[in-house]
Amino acid sequence: MKWLKNLMRTNTLKMIIVCIPAHNEEENIKQVITDIKKAMEPNQYEYEIHVQDDGSTDRTKEIAESCGAVVFSNKENLGLAKTFREELKNAKGADVIVHTDADNQYKAKYIPALIKKLAEGNDLVLGSRFLDGNNYSGSPSKSIGNKLFTMLISFIAGKKFTDVTTGFRAFNQKVASLRLIDDFTYTYEQLIRTSKANFKIAEVPIETNATRESRLFKSPIDYATKASKGLWKIWRDK
Repeated sequence: MKWLKNLMRTNTLKMIIVCIPAHNEEENIKQVITDIKKAMEPNQYEYEIHVQDDGSTDRTKEIAESCGAVVFSNKENLGLAKTFREELKNAKGADVIVHTDADNQYKAKYIPALIKKLAEGNDLVLGSRFLDGNNYSGSPSKSIGNKLFTMLISFIAGKKFTDVTTGFRAFNQKVASLRLIDDFTYTYEQLIRTSKANFKIAEVPIETNATRESRLFKSPIDYATKASKGLWKIWRDK
């Protein structure tokens, strides 16, 4: 991509780190890393792939290392939100942090689109599964729940979004330095705090792969219950 090569020649972006939290993902991690390399290498910029192993008991760490990823391991299973905060600590040398999931839901081919949007002056770029009428690979109940929750977070943040729970995103160190306290998930809290800091946020449309059921929550009602507790903590912390 010509625009990205020109951008690198101006040294605007010196290092891009792609972060992947992983807990017992031996079946998917090789494909995820392989697809990231396929998306990144033709663009000729410096990057690293970081896998934050969240206390896996299978071969996730071994496979990730064999694929060339830099692996950081939690001593125990911390959960998604705390693992995300560990990722940020280990990516402080990055000009751009790209976050994706280890279950292969997000297609790595969209990573350059996230980076391009960030290079245009945005601070946080979300890969939206609902923008421009894209087909969502999840269940209808999750789709409806996501859209309702997106309306709520958009109201709180003071800006309209189409997908506030997406784990596929790119951001700079200004956003990475924002305080995060929710122990359920990072997705909507990072978005709220970025918005309240008056940083620029954008979305790009993406399509996803079908994956297994979420390990983060059992149902949309379970998600809403846990998220409401997180929102209460964030509100108290304002």
